[in-house]
Amino acid sequence: MSRGISVAFLLVCALDSASARNRSIDRFITEEMALNGIPGLSLALVEDGSVSYLRAYGVRSVHSREAMLAETPVELASLSKALTALAVLRLERDGLVQRDSSVAAILPDLESPPGERSSYANSNYVLLAAIVQRASGMPFPDFMRKEIFQPLGMDRTTTAEREAQSWIRAAPHEWQWGQVKTSPSRFLGWYGSSLVKASAEDMGKYMQALLDPQSAGNGAGWPGQGWWKHLEGNYDLGWAVQAEAEWLGGELVLEHTGKLWGGSTAIVLAPHRRDGVAVLANLGSTRAIAVARAILRSRDGSPLPRPRKLSRGEIPDSWAMIFLASAAGIFLATLGRALVVWRQVRRCARAWQPTVWRDARAALLVGLAIALLCGLLWGTDPPRAALPTTIRTALPALVGGVTGLLLLTAVTGLLPKRRPQLNRDHRGE
Repeated sequence: MSRGISVAFLLVCALDSASARNRSIDRFITEEMALNGIPGLSLALVEDGSVSYLRAYGVRSVHSREAMLAETPVELASLSKALTALAVLRLERDGLVQRDSSVAAILPDLESPPGERSSYANSNYVLLAAIVQRASGMPFPDFMRKEIFQPLGMDRTTTAEREAQSWIRAAPHEWQWGQVKTSPSRFLGWYGSSLVKASAEDMGKYMQALLDPQSAGNGAGWPGQGWWKHLEGNYDLGWAVQAEAEWLGGELVLEHTGKLWGGSTAIVLAPHRRDGVAVLANLGSTRAIAVARAILRSRDGSPLPRPRKLSRGEIPDSWAMIFLASAAGIFLATLGRALVVWRQVRRCARAWQPTVWRDARAALLVGLAIALLCGLLWGTDPPRAALPTTIRTALPALVGGVTGLLLLTAVTGLLPKRRPQLNRDHRGE
């Protein structure tokens, strides 16, 4: 009887301890969200290979005020890369590709033979998506759904925007002129490197499979027990590898972040513990990885840190305001200078006097102005469609202001001031 009471007492104590830890996580996240204006966030926590905590906070949209749920899909951004790697491993398991084979053997219609020329490429994972599609003989989204998402039970995960919207996905948010507002969906990336949308509930299933050697080896194509032992270097198979993470007592840690201007995500795994944390937020921020690390570290009894407020410099909207204010200042200064030069020309205080040096200087200034405009129109990285809304407004204004100033300076250089003529009568000649 006394033994039964003791076991029951220990069980109650363990439950109380777990409940207290979960309450501390709730406080930590709600304070973090309040400090940084995050509308909605969902969390999946895996401990010893099992999902131990699944929670959502806030709203999926500040416009509709609908609650964020654990099954609400969120844009994963670069967290998609590890899922693409999983697809390649599935093909390797089925004998359709080999990781050490030449890409050109699978995709012979590349722009040129390897080594002959170089060209810009956003990500090798875009190329991997093309390999998956070619080797499997089916569209990449269909392969991911049939061979990756469905076997893992990820029934709220997709690469299709329409499907995610039918599941009432989380709306992306960004800071716009000092307020958090929904962000219009524009450029979100490419297949292979991004575009996967998943819920926290599904991320819990995903981490559970990764941390269960048998499930991961048999169900989704990973290379069997202890698959993390096969990772090479600091980055492999879509994971940043920390062989001895100081912040977790020197343990092996695998992690990745995903960031768009309308959302941020992070996943952190401690394979030897079989623990993992996934954080999905619907506001662009740099805090998702810090939150995930802090929660994982707290599982060994470490206290959760105090939430940190992002500095204004870490928010693109702050730079948009600076750009716009600078553009306004440059425009007013340029306009004022143009009026002064115009008056001087009308009074014949300035005259058109081109020389080789003045022509060369003017050509250089005009060339810089053209380069700025071309860079704005075609040279932004990421593409302009992926930039925050306020940056998309303020950056052209700033470029336009600087361009106008350069052109005015070029014209002014060709209109030097006249030297005053000495009156001969006053000289007594």
